[in-house]
Amino acid sequence: MKKILLLILALVATSAVAMAQDSWTVAGSNAILNGTASWAPSNTENDMTSTDGVNYTLTVTGKTLEANTNYEYKVVKNHAWDEAYPSSNATLTVTETAVYTIDFTFNADTKAVNAVATKTGDAGEVTHTYSLAGSNELIFGSYWNETSTLTDMTLDETGFYTWTSDAVEVSASTFEFKVVQDHSWSVSFDQQSFTVKEKGVYTFQFMFDPETKDVYVFANKVNPSTVDYYMKHPWGGGDWTWKPLVKDNNSGLYYVKAQYGGNGVNVNDDSTDEGSTWVGTPEIEGNPQVGDDCVFYYNPATGVVLIKKGVVTAISDITVGAAKTYKTIENGQVIIVKDNVRYNIMGVKL
Repeated sequence: MKKILLLILALVATSAVAMAQDSWTVAGSNAILNGTASWAPSNTENDMTSTDGVNYTLTVTGKTLEANTNYEYKVVKNHAWDEAYPSSNATLTVTETAVYTIDFTFNADTKAVNAVATKTGDAGEVTHTYSLAGSNELIFGSYWNETSTLTDMTLDETGFYTWTSDAVEVSASTFEFKVVQDHSWSVSFDQQSFTVKEKGVYTFQFMFDPETKDVYVFANKVNPSTVDYYMKHPWGGGDWTWKPLVKDNNSGLYYVKAQYGGNGVNVNDDSTDEGSTWVGTPEIEGNPQVGDDCVFYYNPATGVVLIKKGVVTAISDITVGAAKTYKTIENGQVIIVKDNVRYNIMGVKL
């Protein structure tokens, strides 16, 4: 009997030790937590404490939070995602941009999660980079890529952040996207969607209000006859697809902003393979790697393609395989231009 009692006591003690070893940690946006990493369940700086093994708390101080922004988090057991609450992310939102102390609470029995933000001071000026990530690689240049700079938005004089896509050919479908803050999922804005009812070539303009977090999308259909050239490439290392090229009227070059796929390109005057020109060794600048943001240029006068790493806003300062010799017509006569020197059809210098 004594041995059985000792065994029971040992089991109880073992269970108690096992229960005492469980830890509960808040993981989520680094804007509301300790440390620089977001969604880091192994960060012990955000471990919760308890005096009774049931009610857990964590207090984080000196955090600047912005009005109408969703800050998401979960409570994680034993520094792993195997068990985390709630099943959908919990959200903390404030109505005034300021400095806050945040008190997180968690009940290990009911699994109830909560966070309360208490203002402790005023915030200085807060600035961010806003970009777009979405479900269509043709429109956004990549698939749900929060780090891409291709879709960085520009602040206009009305206080809106705006971005307009290049002309892209899409089927009738619904497309999803999010506005991304500082190229990170640390801060989450509501997922948005828009629907294209008719297949065609479109440019898409996005407008984002940083105060209300409202987003507006405008789809502008492009007359197919105004698209002179298309380019095919394994964009970002994915499938080979055609993208329409945009003409820069200053330089005469055609271009598209997209991610490098580590291969050559096809060029055609429509979005079909038939009759397309293969450029297997395009000119390369900046040593891009697969997935890097690039601008793809095409010079129809020479057939030269240049892939330049990085995203530029001024296209006219790029020269791609400038034609050294070409023909033109002046006053009804054929003129040959070679190295900027003009000759008539008989080869006489003019």
